[in-house]
Amino acid sequence: MILNQKQTYIAYRCPRCASAATGFVGEFSLSADMLKLKCPCKESEMSITRTSDKKIRLSVPCIFCNKNHGFVVSQDIFYGKDLFLLNCPYTNMDICFIGKENEISEAIEKNTNDLNTLFSDLGYESLDEILSDERSAEDMLPDVEIYNIVRFIVSELTADGQISCECKDDKPDDYDIDFVAEGLRVFCPKCHAEYVFPTDSLEGAKEFLSCEHLELKKKD
Repeated sequence: MILNQKQTYIAYRCPRCASAATGFVGEFSLSADMLKLKCPCKESEMSITRTSDKKIRLSVPCIFCNKNHGFVVSQDIFYGKDLFLLNCPYTNMDICFIGKENEISEAIEKNTNDLNTLFSDLGYESLDEILSDERSAEDMLPDVEIYNIVRFIVSELTADGQISCECKDDKPDDYDIDFVAEGLRVFCPKCHAEYVFPTDSLEGAKEFLSCEHLELKKKD
């Protein structure tokens, strides 16, 4: 009797060389041991294990945080999706790609374009340039607690209608946050008015917890 095993492709972007490390995972190969997918540069690796309740646990390197993030997904999702993406919890950017080989390739290409755009906002010309910089990956992002404080403030002020911008009657339902060289930028996706929270001080960020209104303005 021939058994047809469940199988999928999986990939992540190496935080050291920025290339996409791709591998193939079959159900039988996860029956006992931990699998490790290593980048060809040998500077990072992702681990994949099956839990006692038959779910899939992944430890995925993150190009933003300079550490691994842990995820647990069901086998139905892991083996059954044409494309399933796992995100960095702090940037919401894709760091792990699971599914069919061609779908993963397209998602990685889009991810490369998104990363180049993000790092361009930080003053770099490309993803390769920022990885060759002497700064560590941790320096690319604000402290996680500062990031969470800013997200909380924006969420609360938006819910209370206490964020104003240059839109008149057609205000957005939500305001976006992204990273710029000066800190965390809160901006309106319609009129592009903005406010930048400095991220060099946790105490400074905590002072914003008492903020009752936030006014976004366009740059001069």
